[in-house]
Amino acid sequence: MGDNDTIHDLLNLWYDFENELIYGNRFFPKTDTLLCMIKELTPILESSFEEGFDWYRAREFNVNKYNPNDYDSLSEDEWENENNKFLDTLLFYNASMKSENLNTILKSKYKENTRSSVWGYSKKDSGIPPRDYAGVNRASPRYISYLYLADNIDTALAEVRAQVGQPISVAKYRLLKTLKIVDLCRIHEVFNDKSSYTELFLCIQINKAFSSPAISSDKDYLVSQYIAEFIKTLGYDGIAFDSARNFGGINLTLFDDSECDFLGSEVHEVTSIKIKSKRILPPQSD
Repeated sequence: MGDNDTIHDLLNLWYDFENELIYGNRFFPKTDTLLCMIKELTPILESSFEEGFDWYRAREFNVNKYNPNDYDSLSEDEWENENNKFLDTLLFYNASMKSENLNTILKSKYKENTRSSVWGYSKKDSGIPPRDYAGVNRASPRYISYLYLADNIDTALAEVRAQVGQPISVAKYRLLKTLKIVDLCRIHEVFNDKSSYTELFLCIQINKAFSSPAISSDKDYLVSQYIAEFIKTLGYDGIAFDSARNFGGINLTLFDDSECDFLGSEVHEVTSIKIKSKRILPPQSD
């Protein structure tokens, strides 16, 4: 069998698996050949993500909009549990804020908050949503909550499609123990041109399933959700994959959020977005 025949057969195997999950058997697909191949690949792609490393999670900072002038009449007691109002006031003044612009209570809260590590969302609001409110995501279907992290702030911002000037809360998390991860970012380290087409092709397809942006609807996530669930049954703590929105960035999905610690949060805004492109059709001439 030639190389082209091998690639053709592998493509058919992948598309049969994809089509069955979407249009045929959602939970018990008959095309189990691919799952057996994935099971054989996971030990090769296994990585240890060391305890103590920091990861980031971004969320649009959508606090209620208040007029800072309304705060002048608030008492100290009324400021209790009003941290979002306080943070929104700081956003109102933004980088040009000076201490003399703040009334007495705001000055006091600003000084108090400088000793805090929480400037964006709290631990509760930064983390995974309650199960009943968990939506459809890359590796998790509705009602199943996983923790989605990135290896740096820019990747975290890119993954939530942050727009220029938009306030984004970025939380920092630290791994509490060494985790056993299926690391799809290691594909080209583990496999090369001399590797079997089967292994290399399958790894690339799985990485694309996790990295590629959803184009049309929730069905774009069905394959990656199924593979993630299968990997979880094999005893892994999570999956790492390349970011399609920030070249060189790494995304990490953890099945259990208790394996990392919330260290605090900051509010960031994107200052510029630079897009580069290349023509793919018609093909470039040599």
